[in-house]
Amino acid sequence: MLAPYIIDGKTFDLSHLNTFTKKASFKLRSGEKTAPVEVTFSCHCWSRSPLQGEQIPSTHFVQDGSEQMPRHRLFCPSRHELSLELPGLIDKMLTHRALVYYTAYRNVVRLEDLAPMVAGTPLTKYYIFIKLSKRAPEGAQKFIKMVVESAYPDSVMYDKPSYGKPIAFGELLGDCWEGRYPKA
Repeated sequence: MLAPYIIDGKTFDLSHLNTFTKKASFKLRSGEKTAPVEVTFSCHCWSRSPLQGEQIPSTHFVQDGSEQMPRHRLFCPSRHELSLELPGLIDKMLTHRALVYYTAYRNVVRLEDLAPMVAGTPLTKYYIFIKLSKRAPEGAQKFIKMVVESAYPDSVMYDKPSYGKPIAFGELLGDCWEGRYPKA
């Protein structure tokens, strides 16, 4: 369970990003399958990298990476606010037809148009980066692990991501189940 951040007396709850499991139906090459999908969220959904030379206040410090390769981050109220939408967006991907795009980083990206954070401004383009893998724990049911690696609006992007052709998310789940994704 993720602990909340308390900054200047304001509590930022992260419980909406706790790991959850949901059954999903997807197409296989021959037939259909329903299996559990375990969804986890990385801290990149609610934190950001410090800018060059930026000091991280202790109240905003987010531990990321390993002790050998730390990648310290800052709690980001804007990303946190947008992350409130993530469980619903992921649920929609698992239950409705949604397109994702392959990226150059062995993951996929889902693009969503979200209501603006500031009234009267344009929709926010929200990038959700996802990695899938099939898990077969000994003596337990097989499942797909879905890691939401990062999620952020295009307004904070340094470089526009390069992405390839779209694929239906249900088809991608089937490819993952049958070993065609991720490609070795």
